[in-house]
Amino acid sequence: DEGRNAEVAREMLAGADWVTPHYNGYAYLDKPAPFFWLVAASFKIFGVSEWAARLPSGLAALATLLLIYLLAARMFGSTEATIATLVTATAPLFLIFARQVIFDMTLAMLVTAALLAFWWDEPRPERRRSTDMLLFAAMGLATITKGPVGFLLPLLGILIYSLLRGGMARFQRLHWGWGCLAFFAAGLPWFIAVAPRHLDFPL
Repeated sequence: DEGRNAEVAREMLAGADWVTPHYNGYAYLDKPAPFFWLVAASFKIFGVSEWAARLPSGLAALATLLLIYLLAARMFGSTEATIATLVTATAPLFLIFARQVIFDMTLAMLVTAALLAFWWDEPRPERRRSTDMLLFAAMGLATITKGPVGFLLPLLGILIYSLLRGGMARFQRLHWGWGCLAFFAAGLPWFIAVAPRHLDFPL
């Protein structure tokens, strides 16, 4: 997977086609383009190399650790946040994904961002529209990165949390209208751009 993903990004840069990913010269639409954009951008800045191919996952891992710290600090306090961050940073699977040219660490970062956005307003009596739009935008980017798991994981977690806290009230008070608008604004543009070029793609 790493070799394929890096090659798709290299061909994207070489062919200057940032809409349709290619692999060995053929359109490769099995995966959405955003992760390939990150790797191709790294290639453009630092040159085509193994190190540059792995850089986006490494940066996503650092961002995930920061988000985990902020989330845990918001929920429990700074001491617990430090422990949570250290535990995550030393977990074997986290260390492996942080250096692989695959989608998983970027997905983890975006899912964590979505959960942080949800929890940020949880202590407030009323949720802010802007915070929920960030929540849904993060889910939209996660979805365009790795598929439906990008919104299923956060929403399932929020739903279970709401049920455990006494019902559907917390789930229902999300700004669903504005949230869906943010979700589609983040997730649809690439599909809209690529579909006219490959009419069988949406099917």
